[in-house]
Amino acid sequence: MFNAVRVSLKIQTKWAFFPILRHTGPYLLAAMSMPQEASNYDEVSMQQSLLFSDSLKDLKNLRTQLYSAAEYFELSYANDDQKQIVIETLKDYAVKAIVNTVDHLGSVTYKVNEFLDEKVDDVSGTELQVSCVEEKVRKCQEYIDLKGISQQSLMINTPMYHKRRGDHAWCKPEQVKISRMQTGS
Repeated sequence: MFNAVRVSLKIQTKWAFFPILRHTGPYLLAAMSMPQEASNYDEVSMQQSLLFSDSLKDLKNLRTQLYSAAEYFELSYANDDQKQIVIETLKDYAVKAIVNTVDHLGSVTYKVNEFLDEKVDDVSGTELQVSCVEEKVRKCQEYIDLKGISQQSLMINTPMYHKRRGDHAWCKPEQVKISRMQTGS
């Protein structure tokens, strides 16, 4: 019995070195919930980015971790008399590794979907702004075409007649001559 406990403890202490099992909390729930200690959007975003980054790193290292664990259990099985304990421990490890892997994948999927939703919303907002600007340009063009402003923009329209004032400042030169002849000045 003492030997079986020793083998089990030996295998369990080795598990601590496999990072795939280092996180026991659910990543998906942590990614979806807002941390209490974060006071603004930047801090929340930074914490979620770090969590996402950790999940990606663990997923990248998953293959080597599982190969290392497989080699360790293979050696333990070959060199130990308590083969049933090694098999049970291996089953426990495999279940925990699969659960944590699915948890990591859920977290990564959630963050990728959230990122894509934000980008789709940004693109939709930009498309709406561009559409509004295009509509304004179209309305301006219709107004210009309707009023003929584009054709008249080169013509300078000077007034023909103005109220007569004593200094004749607003009259055409011909009118000033006629007006002076009539008044005798």
